[in-house]
Amino acid sequence: MQIVFVVYPGMTALDMIGPYEVLRALPDAEVRFVWHEPGPIVTDSGVLLFGATHSFAETSRPDIVLVPGSGTSTASTARDEALLAWLREVHETTRWTLSVCSGSVILAAAGLLRGKKATSHWRALDLLRPFGASPQPHSRIVSAGKITTAAGVSAGMDLALFMVGEIAGPGYAKALQLALEYDPQPPFDSGHMSKASLKTKTQAHAIMAKHGMFKPAEMAAGTRLLWDAALMRVRQGRRPAPPAPPSGRAQPILTTLDGFERARRASSRLTPAERHRLPSTVGTCQAAKILAPSERSGRARGTCVLCHERESVSASVWPLTARVSSDCGEKPGERLELVEHETSGHP
Repeated sequence: MQIVFVVYPGMTALDMIGPYEVLRALPDAEVRFVWHEPGPIVTDSGVLLFGATHSFAETSRPDIVLVPGSGTSTASTARDEALLAWLREVHETTRWTLSVCSGSVILAAAGLLRGKKATSHWRALDLLRPFGASPQPHSRIVSAGKITTAAGVSAGMDLALFMVGEIAGPGYAKALQLALEYDPQPPFDSGHMSKASLKTKTQAHAIMAKHGMFKPAEMAAGTRLLWDAALMRVRQGRRPAPPAPPSGRAQPILTTLDGFERARRASSRLTPAERHRLPSTVGTCQAAKILAPSERSGRARGTCVLCHERESVSASVWPLTARVSSDCGEKPGERLELVEHETSGHP
């Protein structure tokens, strides 16, 4: 059984190394680490290196593919056309296609999660929806056919044990769990957004920012990635749509201010009918303008990226001017993620 781990610059080591320790113990396992070409891969820490053992061209029919996530390079990797093309090709014949953490965003960008339920790291969940996936924020592991996605980082061990149970049976999986002495008993209980305090959430964002999650280059790549997704959805409007959101609500696209002018130029090339199918995007706390034409208007709700407190805003979308009374208490004026947009007057 050929088990392939995608390795790429900036990946998070634990996303891969945890599942590797479990999956390599499967009977008749042959493990490969693949990238464009064999060679060293620097992880997101900047000091830990992995080695790609094979190229995409050398690996055409894996049985299992696992895509890890990254705190610093998910969006840029999700725009790697060679990787996406390879994933689409091998997925046709894999027994299982897996992801850990924000690796599911890469699967989504390859078009593999359209119309499917999936999970990811809590910071990346909103990046799934623009590609037609249905985010599952309260699930640690989500199976959809032969695709299985896991939540953030540490969930990779759970994913791998689940897969061992599916492939080799529960008895073998239990024995392997004991061999690894996998009996997690964390000293703190704040490993999910539903359990963490406001102070813990704020500090978590600060830690991630310190380690490069919000670096300008990656934010810009995220803007381009999600605008690509919006245009793809518009131009594929005739294809069967994924499960619709609740009635009267449009799905959001998350972007950043440096992408607005690009969005305006791109949207100017669309027909009015195509523009009406574009999802909402994001603004900033207090004053946001999204430069794309449309007549729709409505009410919106958003979540501050620091404190995650939800705030109601009045908005006129396309263009949007969002007026937010920011009571964040941390850094008023930080970006607001538009997570719900209730439209009115249009189907």
